[in-house]
Amino acid sequence: MLTSPTLSTGTSHRRGYGRSHGAHGEGRLVLLQAFEVDDQDVLARSCHWLAGMVIVFLAVAAGYFVFAMGVRAAEGLAKCYSDASKAQNGADETELEARDARL
Repeated sequence: MLTSPTLSTGTSHRRGYGRSHGAHGEGRLVLLQAFEVDDQDVLARSCHWLAGMVIVFLAVAAGYFVFAMGVRAAEGLAKCYSDASKAQNGADETELEARDARL
């Protein structure tokens, strides 16, 4: 959590906007104090990051699964079409042989 830093002079500044006319170290102190975080904040951010990565992983895995199922379905349809085409060609050949036998 961001805290309101206090300089050694006791002047309160918000979010690290310290005095620029002071020593360089004093400005850095204000900036560092502006971005202080406690352990609970770090833990919460880490948990949120980890949860986000898990969600991304699950989304990618689900996308891959859907893609793989689509490929398998397409292969199955292609095989059915091929088998039907072969059966149709076989039926056509049988009809041609029957015509030839009649002639």
